[in-house]
Amino acid sequence: MSETENKIVITRLFEEILNRRKLDMLDDIVAADYIDHYPYPGRPPGPARVRIQMENLFAAFPDVNYSLEDLVAEGELVAVRYILTGTHEGKVMGVEPTGKHVTVRGMDFFRLSGGLIAEYWECLDKLSLLRQLAGRL
Repeated sequence: MSETENKIVITRLFEEILNRRKLDMLDDIVAADYIDHYPYPGRPPGPARVRIQMENLFAAFPDVNYSLEDLVAEGELVAVRYILTGTHEGKVMGVEPTGKHVTVRGMDFFRLSGGLIAEYWECLDKLSLLRQLAGRL
């Protein structure tokens, strides 16, 4: 697929699946042999893994929203820079719900193969997130 088509897949991930909660679309864009380079133990492979991660995110931040700042593609790789906002309503990273509204920046990298997300690298500013939630660190 072209770099433009790969960027469209990643835009769909953020706009349709994350921002509009259309989790049923995961099977259309995530490869069965998907590799998460920031894995959580005990989770199934492929789209099911991504679904669990997103459900946990939505439980912690029910109003989470991603604003895409930059989207860059080269070959099979797509990099995205974004701002995540949301209200902390569920436990995340050991922190009980605070009701605080957070704004966190991130940059993620994806490798696509045949129009599907095959690999993922997360780079979310978790220190900033914890500082906003816990008020220290």
